[in-house]
Amino acid sequence: MSAKRRVALVGPVSPYRGGVARHTTQIARTLKSNRNLDLRVISFSRLYPKFLYPGADSRDSDLQSDDSLDIEFSLDAVNPFSWLSVSRDISLWKPDLVIIPAWTFFVAPCLGAIARSIRSSGARIVLLVHNDTDHEKSIVKTTVNNFQLRVADAFICHSTAVSDSLKKVNDEAVSVVLPMPIFSDYPDAKTIPARTAELHLLFFGFIRPYKGLDTIIEALALSQREDVKLTVAGEFWDGRQTYDDLIAKHGLLDRVEIIDRYVSDVEAAGLFAQSDVVLLPYRSVTGSAVVSLAYHYLKPVVVSDLPGFRGVVLDGRTGWVIPPNDPIALSRLIDAQLSNELSRSMEPTIRMYSQTMSWTNLAASILAC
Repeated sequence: MSAKRRVALVGPVSPYRGGVARHTTQIARTLKSNRNLDLRVISFSRLYPKFLYPGADSRDSDLQSDDSLDIEFSLDAVNPFSWLSVSRDISLWKPDLVIIPAWTFFVAPCLGAIARSIRSSGARIVLLVHNDTDHEKSIVKTTVNNFQLRVADAFICHSTAVSDSLKKVNDEAVSVVLPMPIFSDYPDAKTIPARTAELHLLFFGFIRPYKGLDTIIEALALSQREDVKLTVAGEFWDGRQTYDDLIAKHGLLDRVEIIDRYVSDVEAAGLFAQSDVVLLPYRSVTGSAVVSLAYHYLKPVVVSDLPGFRGVVLDGRTGWVIPPNDPIALSRLIDAQLSNELSRSMEPTIRMYSQTMSWTNLAASILAC
């Protein structure tokens, strides 16, 4: 009987918040089901110091760590001595493959240093690249991100735009592009908020300038429809006042509901069940877990025409593609096409399309790198 292949996965997992942690957790679960692997999952004892995390807490009190994964919460992102300890421990274990996410400059020094140390012991390094650079770019951030990216033997990413960009940083690494799989671990809706309009729109997730919430507000102001309600659900990472002022300026206080906090999975299920369409008019994107989440709940999406969304949204079939930063185009779409009936008619196509976006395919591609 041949020995099992040793694989280490280093990154944030539940109960940490956000799409990267959920993505890493789902990959770990999928790999764990492979009987030919001996899997170790190493996560963070501290991911962000409190003063650097814009939200209320980087962990979700409603989420529990997955006991079946036997996660080692031993890595402190801000303590280099912890990096050395984790690197040494993994290297002594002699893994064949080490899988590490890449998504923000803040943890790139930590994860890049660990990857370099382990790679010197003979392990192959695969980076799961969510963002090759931060949305708010700077020379410093790019340099720090590249420190991690240059150590990879292979990249897994969810858009061709990211893959093309990575080749400029590390042209020796293999780069594989796969669609973001559908998150299947979200609960069914137990309580659905009452509908108060014919058309319910949802903007979901951490709220940052590049995500285009202001575009949605401007579009609602331009729209000729009165039977539209927008729910904004998530923590404001760069301040809320600008959006409140814009809503008040256009007289939209009774048409925009703001849930200014982190939304639990249970509450999110109700909000998606209530909504007809999920809006993502981003100004930049490398991939979005919100699209995957919307598809899980069989909801069509409106996205900007950006490389990170291409190949994920079938225009007119699983959602709509509009020019970025264009409230006029969005207002016209709201007026002419969006409806509860059309949303429901798209459900079969969304369901069929989602079946091609599986975690098993993603895990298999990682192991083949």
